[in-house]
Amino acid sequence: MFEKVEQAGISRKLLTRVLESISHKHGKTWQQLSTENNRDKLALNITFIHDRQDRYAPFTDVTRFLQQEKNTLIAT
Repeated sequence: MFEKVEQAGISRKLLTRVLESISHKHGKTWQQLSTENNRDKLALNITFIHDRQDRYAPFTDVTRFLQQEKNTLIAT
């Protein structure tokens, strides 16, 4: 994750601060907030909207992840 974000010109230090801020806001580490750790919530029939050209979360990764679930994906 850090490498892809750095390739886009965002510093590791900035990303770390953002992740720490999100962690503090939710009272959990950012690793605990990952999709893999919250897969059980995907059973809630959530609709995902994702850009095919997203530079940070490749569309193929998102579609592969969601193929294992019963959720709707809307591509933009």
